[in-house]
Amino acid sequence: MIITCPACKAQAKLPDSKEGAKVRCGECGRVYKALGAGRGSKGAQKTDPTRYFIIGGAALVLLILIVLVKNTPEEAPPVEEPPKVAEVKEKEKVGWDAPAVIMATNIHDLAFEKNKLMLRTKLHGQAMLDLQQVEGEKPKTFNLLSPTEQQSILDTAADDILTGDLIADWRPEDGKIVPFEEWGELQMPKDGVVVRLEVSARDLDSSETNRNVEWHLIKIGSGYKAFRWQRWLSPDEIAARDKKKRARKYEQVVLEDGSVVIEGVVRAIPHMDETPQELREEIDALIVEMTDPASRPHKLMRRLEEIGKPAIPGLLTHMANTPLETTQQAETLNLIHKTLGRITNYQTTFKVSELVGATREKQESGLKQWFGWYDRRFKRFTGPVYEDDVE
Repeated sequence: MIITCPACKAQAKLPDSKEGAKVRCGECGRVYKALGAGRGSKGAQKTDPTRYFIIGGAALVLLILIVLVKNTPEEAPPVEEPPKVAEVKEKEKVGWDAPAVIMATNIHDLAFEKNKLMLRTKLHGQAMLDLQQVEGEKPKTFNLLSPTEQQSILDTAADDILTGDLIADWRPEDGKIVPFEEWGELQMPKDGVVVRLEVSARDLDSSETNRNVEWHLIKIGSGYKAFRWQRWLSPDEIAARDKKKRARKYEQVVLEDGSVVIEGVVRAIPHMDETPQELREEIDALIVEMTDPASRPHKLMRRLEEIGKPAIPGLLTHMANTPLETTQQAETLNLIHKTLGRITNYQTTFKVSELVGATREKQESGLKQWFGWYDRRFKRFTGPVYEDDVE
């Protein structure tokens, strides 16, 4: 019979009687069971030990995996930690119900009640003492002062609150703590707090509008004490005030002799926009020449009178730039004064000499009166007015 090596496929011839015996391959040395070729490859496949090795190996691996799985301790399911609850810090009050605001409103009420004793307890003696310190002076400690000195400081402050028109007569309507970033250049001690109150007049018949009072406090433990108070102007109030000042630069003044005059702000006045440049130069040259002591001013004054209204700003500017210090300067100012009088037919209290009733007050006021006339009359001035110039 013919046998075939299952490993290298080498064939050999054996007697049929050897079928089933173990033989060694002469080519590769493999030991295998001799089976005749007539059994076919099927028989060879059934006895192929490689297959058994593969199956055995797989079974062994499977067994090992089973053992490992059984011996592995079960992992405990992950324990979810409860979510951390963030500590919610109570937001510090900054409005009407803030302790510092309540303290400031309390001072207003105590002032209205004339309760000086309680007012004293709301004031910070050391901070007020520091405000009185002169530069270069050694700082003082309030608690080391004598009782009399301490009482004097507190009494003075309490009297200021009681007798002034800033606190006692005004009722708080609203208030807030001012944020640090809005302090600007304000210098405050450690633990200082700024409170701003909107107040209204307690007198219901008063025509005063609401205003603001600013309090400067210091935190002491859980409470506050005041050391400074002042009127606070809002940006709108400042704008309105400045607009009013710009709109009205003059005021009514009573002189020592009882006469009532209108004075304005002495200042340089620009030429009218519609005045040609050539005429501006002529006006300025005429004024300079007229005020020269060596000149003959009357002809120059007549020319300025002919020019009329356009000459007024130049004359006023020259007046503003001439100090009233010497006799010669007084003469120069008198020439300008007379020329303005000829153009406008308006007269002031300015006089050059004491012989005709001049006083320093009337001289200075007379110059200011020309600027008061300019602010009140110049825009609508078209020519001399021959009537009393009384407002």
